Amino acid sequence: MPFPSDPPRKPVSSIPEADELFRNASPNPDRLGCPPREVLEELARHERPINDSWLDHLAECSPCYQEFQTIRAQLEKRTFGRRLWIAAAAIAFVTLCGLWLFRWTRVGVPERREARAPGTGEVVVATLDLRRTSPLRGEGALPSEGVPVIPKGRTHLRILLPVGAEPGSYLVEIRGDGGTVMASASGEAMIVDFVTTLVVDVDTAGVEAGSHRLAIRHEEESWREYSVRVE
Repeated sequence: MPFPSDPPRKPVSSIPEADELFRNASPNPDRLGCPPREVLEELARHERPINDSWLDHLAECSPCYQEFQTIRAQLEKRTFGRRLWIAAAAIAFVTLCGLWLFRWTRVGVPERREARAPGTGEVVVATLDLRRTSPLRGEGALPSEGVPVIPKGRTHLRILLPVGAEPGSYLVEIRGDGGTVMASASGEAMIVDFVTTLVVDVDTAGVEAGSHRLAIRHEEESWREYSVRVE
C-alpha cells in the first residue's frame, strides 16, 4: 500500500471523455447510498484495497466522483507545496554550508591584501597562520624555509593562533639574536569561525629582513616562540 506522502495516482479515468462521462452521466441529487467524506478521502489517498466496493460506487454516482476528484486535486496541491518547501529548505542548507566552508578555508590562507609602496608609510594587512606551527625549543638555529612571513613595515597583522589557544589579552614580540626585542605589540584575541584570532598592529620597518623569533604570551602565561621571516 502506498504511503500517505506518496504523490496521488492518476484519476480513476485519465481519458477526458471518460472523465466527463463519470462526472455527469450518473446524477444522484439525493446522494442515496453515498459513503461519508472520510471514505472518499481514504480512496483518494489509496488507503483502501483496489477491490473496495466503494470504487464501483464512484463509477455509478457522479456527485461522489466529482467530490473524489476534488479531494485528489487538493492532495496533489498539498503534496507539491510540501515538496517545494523541502527543496527550498535543502537549497538554503547547502548554501549556508557552502558559505561556512568558504569562510573557513579563507581564514587559513595567509594573505597580503594591500601592497605597500616603498617610502609611503602605507599599512600592510597580512595574516600569519600558526595553527600548524610548533613552538621553538631552546636556542638552536632558526629554520629559514617553510616558515610564516611577516611583511616589513607598518603591518596590521592577523595571527591565527594554534588549536586550543585561549582568547584574551596577548603580548607579541619579534626577537633577534640573544633575545633582543626589535618590535612589540599587544592585542585581544577572539574566537572567529572556530579559530582563536589575535589582531595586532606592529611596525617592522626597523627589523632586519630574515629569520627571527616571534614570541607570544597570553596574559600571565609563559612566552612561546615561533620561527618567522620578515621580508
